[in-house]
Parts: sequence; structure tokens; C-alpha cells
Amino acid sequence: FRHEARFKQRMLELTDTNNTAYLFLSAANRWLEVRTDYLGALVVLAAVSSILKLHCGLLSKSLMGLVLTYALTVSNYLNWVVRNLADLEVQMAAVKKVNSFLNTESENYDGSMDASQVPENWPQSGEIKIQDLCVRYDPVLKPVLKHVNAYITPGQKVGICGRTGSGKSSLSLAFFNMVDIFEG
Repeated sequence: FRHEARFKQRMLELTDTNNTAYLFLSAANRWLEVRTDYLGALVVLAAVSSILKLHCGLLSKSLMGLVLTYALTVSNYLNWVVRNLADLEVQMAAVKKVNSFLNTESENYDGSMDASQVPENWPQSGEIKIQDLCVRYDPVLKPVLKHVNAYITPGQKVGICGRTGSGKSSLSLAFFNMVDIFEG
């Protein structure tokens, strides 16, 4: 349909948006690296000044070289520790989110049935009866499924097909009580 230019422009815009986040991450890493290198330089300065102060025979030359070598690696380790702590904080945010979901109480959307009302041998057969099912995504919105009826016998294999927007996903979500079933 000769829309290549429009698609190319949209792809370039999305690529720019993605690269912007990466650019900010790189800038933040460079900022962090400069600060940790500055702290490392202060450690080296402190080590050199203490070596010069204690040079009057208390330290051997090999020990002074060892102290300087370790002082020079401090900035690398400092940068590594700060980055790992930041990464750990990001990962712990995901753990915190999962923990909040684990502590969330289950919904009983209308209170019409509780666990004590379900028979112990349920389900006895694999039949599904759908009678006048009406589904909506929010109580203030219009229904997305209206008066759907179906009967699926035990052991029957069923496929749900239809055009885009015909309600396939909404019906699947209704089976798992993930949407508001207000009738049926």
C-alpha cells in the first residue's frame, strides 16, 4: 500500500526512544565511574602520603609496592561494588513486587459462593454449561459478551475461533474469573 516511508519513520522513532533510555544509562554509568575514580585517587593519595610519612625504615620497599598496588585497584573494586549494589536493588524491587502479590487477599467478587459450598468430589465430569453469560471489564463499562450460551460435553475438544474483537479472549478470561461476570 506504499506506506514504507511511514513505517520506516515510525520504526526510527521507536528506535530513538529505546536508545534514549540506553543513553541515559550510559551517562549515569560514566558519572558514577568519574566519582568512584575520584574516590580511588583519594585512597591512592592517602596511601602514598602515609608511605612517605612512614618511609623512615618502618616499611620495606616490597611492602610499600604492595600497598600502592592494592590502593590503585580500589577504584575498580569500588565501581564494581556500587554497580552490583544498584543491580541488587533493582532485583529486590521485583522480589518486593512478587511478595506484595503473595500477600494480597483473593477476591470474592460477589460473595455468592465460598469454598465450603463446593462439593468435595467436584468436578465429577468435565462438562461446561454457559447460560446467558454477560461479561464486562469494569462495572461502569458496556458488556463485551452478551447472553452467550454453550454446552460442552465431557471429553469434547473445543476450539474458539473468530475475527478480531469477537470476544475470544474475553470468554477465556471469563472461564478463569479474571473479568467481571455480572450475569449468567
